[in-house]
Amino acid sequence: MDCSSLSRDYVTVETQGYRGYVRKDYSDELLGMLIQNAAGKFLGLRIPAGNALQPESASPKGGHGLGATPPGAAVHLELIPRLSAGRGEVRHVQYSGGTAVLRQGLRGGMMRWLRDRYLFYPRMLSEFVALLLARERGLPVPQPLGVLWRRRGIICRGWLATAWIEGEDLDVCLGTAREHDATLRQCGAVIRQMHDAGLYHADLQVKNIRISPEGPILMDFDGAKFRKQLSMLARARNLLRFRRSLEKNGLSLHYFRPLCEGYGEVRLPSWLQLLYTVKGRVSDQLSGRKSIHD
Repeated sequence: MDCSSLSRDYVTVETQGYRGYVRKDYSDELLGMLIQNAAGKFLGLRIPAGNALQPESASPKGGHGLGATPPGAAVHLELIPRLSAGRGEVRHVQYSGGTAVLRQGLRGGMMRWLRDRYLFYPRMLSEFVALLLARERGLPVPQPLGVLWRRRGIICRGWLATAWIEGEDLDVCLGTAREHDATLRQCGAVIRQMHDAGLYHADLQVKNIRISPEGPILMDFDGAKFRKQLSMLARARNLLRFRRSLEKNGLSLHYFRPLCEGYGEVRLPSWLQLLYTVKGRVSDQLSGRKSIHD
């Protein structure tokens, strides 16, 4: 992983069968949150001072573990009610540095029967690295706070913590009676910035762009990949996936035009547009979803 911020801002975690990285500031709380989330024991979360994070001098990799510390003030973490998000649930937890969003890696699509199990490599680590690289390239994405994974044989499970972003998701924003063209042009410009940086978003859609007071923030980098240069076809696929998400969420396709205006010059092949339209109609029929064209 060629991330300069990883060694500068994060510590390695190796404890209780888990491995991962957490930010150096607030590392006690962040590790505690991730382990509690992984263990499924979020019950009025309270981490006693005797279980605070401490360096292990015997760790050959500079890792950290849970060890005894002198008595002191306990760390209190306020659990905000669960919110549904995509394939699973996220947890919002208040800690000393603000609000963290905790999410477990869950499979979707034809592989959803595997739920949180990934083979050989922890998928959440890939998303964590993608976020680090995106921030190093100046892209507007959430700050990654930590990642944790556990491997048993060839099965990996993972958990990710990111900073909470104030604002509302783009689909919620578009559902209000406001003028949206300026916001959509900003979103288009941000997507162009992401593509010019060589980043392909695996699930570019209205629920994965958050409108914050500072502007659009790109969310959910599960499956995202960096390339030296993003082809015009890859750019078109990303944009047409976004257009399809307007249909799936019952939003007007007229919103796609200002987004493309903000994006700038791009070619959307007619055959690819037709392919996405046909796929969408088939998906609507199979799922019983009512198309906005019906």
